[in-house]
Amino acid sequence: MNELLEDVIAAHGGLARWKAFAKVQATIITGGALRGMKGLVPNEHMQTSIDSIFAVGDVNGIALPDSVATAQANVAVQTILGTGSP
Repeated sequence: MNELLEDVIAAHGGLARWKAFAKVQATIITGGALRGMKGLVPNEHMQTSIDSIFAVGDVNGIALPDSVATAQANVAVQTILGTGSP
């Protein structure tokens, strides 16, 4: 086990706690009419309703292809660095 994995497991209760579970289940709902209420609708700079949180790629529901996600990430980075167009 590498050091990062050890640190993550320790931060979440240790290996004994992880071994106590036979199964972990999660439900993630990323789309739908409530997307705006979740604050995941980005503006033209890929910022969400929280200025320091950006949503690019499939998480924002605008488009799914990775080439589009890459372009959106570039917009977000330019905004963060202050080099993008206003």
